[in-house]
Amino acid sequence: MVINFSYLSRIRRVSKQFLVEKLKIRISLTKVNLCQVEKSGVSIIFENFKKISCICQRSGMKAILLAAGYGTRLKPLTATLPKCLMPIGGRPLLDIWIRSLIEAGVQDLLINTHYLANRVVEYVKSSSYPANILFTYEAELLGTGGTVWANREFISDHEPTLLVHADNLCLTDFPAFFSAHLHRPSDTCMTMMLFETDLPQSCGVVKLDDAGRVIEFHEKVKNPPSNLANAAVYIIEQDIVQFMESLRRDQIDFSLDVIPEFIGRIHSFTNKVYHRDIGTLESLHKAQALDKRLIRNMLGEAAYVSLSDIWPDQHKFIESHLQG
Repeated sequence: MVINFSYLSRIRRVSKQFLVEKLKIRISLTKVNLCQVEKSGVSIIFENFKKISCICQRSGMKAILLAAGYGTRLKPLTATLPKCLMPIGGRPLLDIWIRSLIEAGVQDLLINTHYLANRVVEYVKSSSYPANILFTYEAELLGTGGTVWANREFISDHEPTLLVHADNLCLTDFPAFFSAHLHRPSDTCMTMMLFETDLPQSCGVVKLDDAGRVIEFHEKVKNPPSNLANAAVYIIEQDIVQFMESLRRDQIDFSLDVIPEFIGRIHSFTNKVYHRDIGTLESLHKAQALDKRLIRNMLGEAAYVSLSDIWPDQHKFIESHLQG
């Protein structure tokens, strides 16, 4: 997919305000840069958000960022820096996540750590983000659901929680994602972000009903029923946490232990902007082709701390591999 910026022929400013009743968040959106993406002669239009100004009556929505993985398939790059700090066009992946969520009005974030945990903490603390960011270290990995259960006191009793795999690259319209959860079918208690994939055999894919509920979930099967893949970004309600309690164990895999139990009670939202698992060297190389202007349009012009500012030797080593 090639982003053709010559089509940035007009800028529309559409000021919107909506009060998200359950999230208690009023968001003023400024939409800019209607981009056209050309693929095989077909123009696809999507909207980039350069500025998302959030006027929060304390939204209450908190976010848990899963950033503890080893990044084994990315060795030797992850020998000295964790997967969540891999650069995308020079900007560390975790910085993209944190700034995206802050721009969307999320002010309380919890980051789990394990592999090279000190590097993750050092990077975040050096960045001076305007948000409340906590860390939880797992001496033994608890699984994607186990982290949620272990940190249940961080989760609000009355508000939904955003759960994300922070080692994936995700550019999306988070206010629209939040709104989709707010207006989900009344019998659902989770909203799963989806994306269209060219390799459904390598992903967890879903089948939806007419209302957007997930009615089938297949994890890496030979003949997947669709190309709609799980982006591993969720908004969850207290029902999910209560179910985890019933499992009576500390280690919980969200995809294997939780999702199958809620089929039919999961709403969906499809990310139309950009999503990629950067878990392999090939995929990380492909992510470098993403035009830096798209990231700037999504996150604004705020400066970020480069890896070279903290770890120049590691930065040079990684960049030499990505450019080679």
